[in-house]
Amino acid sequence: MGDIHVGKKSIEWIKTRFPDQVIYVLGNHEYYGRAFPKHIQDLKQLIADTNIHLLENDCLVINDVTFLGCTLWTNFKLFGEPKIAGYEATQTMTDYRKIRVSPDYRKLRSLDTAIIHQKSLSWLSEEIKQLKTMRSKVVIVTHHAPSKRSIPHPYQEDMLSAAYASHLDPFVANSHATVWVHGHVHEEYDYAIGNTRVICNPRGYPDEPNERFIPDLVIEI
Repeated sequence: MGDIHVGKKSIEWIKTRFPDQVIYVLGNHEYYGRAFPKHIQDLKQLIADTNIHLLENDCLVINDVTFLGCTLWTNFKLFGEPKIAGYEATQTMTDYRKIRVSPDYRKLRSLDTAIIHQKSLSWLSEEIKQLKTMRSKVVIVTHHAPSKRSIPHPYQEDMLSAAYASHLDPFVANSHATVWVHGHVHEEYDYAIGNTRVICNPRGYPDEPNERFIPDLVIEI
């Protein structure tokens, strides 16, 4: 679910710890000091012929389960004020100082991430539509959260929370995905939207570990 390390360091960390198939979706931190979308291609080249599968608007089938993955940056509409929320994020978050956009390598803007979000959401919608006809088991993996329910209580009305989650509850319910797994927030969540189980199980920062992190969590599909 991303935010493992900056740059390419996450790949080496994964390689030394997980011998089985790994589904990897980039978080915002992986892009620090790098450019979107070039960094995605760079990492995909690095993991070619390995057990690591980096998904950015990509799908992967393992044992009859279809995994749909993307970072899914937010649309800043969580409180119905996308311009205000986007401005707040630009002024506050490190993302908009440390991430560039290729090929001109200008600074990332909140408008950029909102556009990327919409492209990912449209892709998810099309994939889900096709998979419904196949009655396939679907797991969606994103970095950003699909619901305000994944925002910690003290920040439920904080405008900056619109950079952590989007109000996609109807979309999640209609997706009929078995599980939707996400990261980005630093508290654990396990709840249902319709028939879809939404799970977040963050380890936390190295110096601020999440005491309720479950290292051996197993999810049955």
